[in-house]
Amino acid sequence: MKQEPVECICGLCKLGKREWIGLADQDVHDAFNFVELVKHLDFDRNREAWCEAFAAYIESKLKDKNT
Repeated sequence: MKQEPVECICGLCKLGKREWIGLADQDVHDAFNFVELVKHLDFDRNREAWCEAFAAYIESKLKDKNT
């Protein structure tokens, strides 16, 4: 059975591809400082929590830059 093509209704597909905006070195530095100085997490004592906080900060920053 052949499936009929579905037209996109989001409107973004018709705009073309957007250019990805990555992180600057300062953004990565800010993420490190946030985890160490604001969250008070020590990589050597709690690697899992440190990595989760770092990843969450990076993800948030990328979402801000790309939406």
